[in-house]
Amino acid sequence: MSVDKNYKQIFYSNLKGIKERISPPDYSTLESVREFATMLDRIEDRPIYILDHYTISFFFVSRRYLALLGYPDDVPVDFDFFLDASHPDDAKVSIDAPLQFFELLETLPPEEKFHYKLVTDFRLMMPTGEYTRVLEQIVVLKLDANHNPWLTLCITDLSTNQDIEQPSGAKIVHVESGETVGIIGNPDVFLEPTILTVREREILVLISKGYLSKQIAAMLGISINTINNHRRNIMQKTGCSN
Repeated sequence: MSVDKNYKQIFYSNLKGIKERISPPDYSTLESVREFATMLDRIEDRPIYILDHYTISFFFVSRRYLALLGYPDDVPVDFDFFLDASHPDDAKVSIDAPLQFFELLETLPPEEKFHYKLVTDFRLMMPTGEYTRVLEQIVVLKLDANHNPWLTLCITDLSTNQDIEQPSGAKIVHVESGETVGIIGNPDVFLEPTILTVREREILVLISKGYLSKQIAAMLGISINTINNHRRNIMQKTGCSN
């Protein structure tokens, strides 16, 4: 099940509105950006991508993104991929959050535009049909000649909140102070989890008994990718390294 066609039209219409504000960029500088992205992808154990808002396309995509969700690495990652994989109930936040972020950036002096980030916690479908939550942080990477955001960088993690029933939420944050200056959608999605979920406790018990991820997946009737996502969340919540 994917987002409604009308939401897709609104999403792409918003992207075109952003593009219309951007003057033709200087693409001669992009080789250094690609080198930076490649180096960051090697260093970070997290998927990244860079959006070109002038061409409305992905300039760089880490193949880690597909691996994170359990997709084959030949699946094209574009806007349709995210729209089709997003939970239908998260569509409004997916549309409203970038729009509000760019509206804020328009009001800021050029250098201040680099000091804010958009953080979104939302649900994406895996090939199994199950959903997992991801946390994306988007910052401005480059401005055009008129100081409009041209390239943005996104770094992605699995969310520590894997309550699939919770709707999506986003917030605009000042990077240096950590102050939240805007909330879009569900604010509760960013509350720090203090305990393991029922499913995580169930999996932790089976791990303690020596079962492997493949065995646990078969016992619980869910995918091994979901089990591994739960294992990562358990380690993050408990502060354990293995």
